[in-house]
Amino acid sequence: MPDALTRFIVHGWLGSEDSDIVNHTAVEYRRAEAGNVVKVDWSHTAAWKFYPLSALQTAYIGGVIASLINKLLSLQAISVKNLHLIGHSLGAHVMGNAGSMIEGKPARITGLDPAKPGFEGLMAEKYRLDATDADFVDIIHSAAGAAGYYGSLGHVDFYPNGGTPPQPGCFDMSQPWQLIGCSHARSYYYYIESISDPDGFPAVKCDSWGQFKSGSCENNTKIFMGDATPPTARGIYYLETNSQAPFAKG
Repeated sequence: MPDALTRFIVHGWLGSEDSDIVNHTAVEYRRAEAGNVVKVDWSHTAAWKFYPLSALQTAYIGGVIASLINKLLSLQAISVKNLHLIGHSLGAHVMGNAGSMIEGKPARITGLDPAKPGFEGLMAEKYRLDATDADFVDIIHSAAGAAGYYGSLGHVDFYPNGGTPPQPGCFDMSQPWQLIGCSHARSYYYYIESISDPDGFPAVKCDSWGQFKSGSCENNTKIFMGDATPPTARGIYYLETNSQAPFAKG
């Protein structure tokens, strides 16, 4: 039905439709009876262990998704004003490319720790996610400066726990190699949790993590990170989370 919200969810490098970002997000939206959910699987290409090859395919994969969406739009099966694209890591850039090729801007794109390697400081805006790709673009950074993009990419950018690794609960001296991957994944675990707990992640508008920690931003604008983020939100926001699920502190 064109009046129903329609969400497309896509995984990142080495993922598949069975990855938590796709499967768990879809389950939560179905549980909430929140419209149509489409799980996107580009694992045949994302499975390439030589990361640059997968990264270079994000524009092509985005074009394939856009072609399907444009066909559905032409059939009036969905409406662009009710279209929400969600992607993690390389998948965030896939959705950015898709958004730029859809006939009429999608209502929203959510980028969950968009990939940094090969994109930040290297890839032109045309080939990565940016604020022109949808009417509203919201970003959650959780491994910024490592696996994730550090700079602002959306209309609103959230930096939970400063946005950088290690995220709380992700530092295990016995498995230090998992530090980045754990933090990178936190972006979608926070988002998934926000679907059933929309008031769980209150964030404060602030210029820096240091200012947030000092309390100098306490009286600034507050909004919620995640599914409930209002499309009018603009700027950079900080918040703290718990070190294990439930991650919400709100």
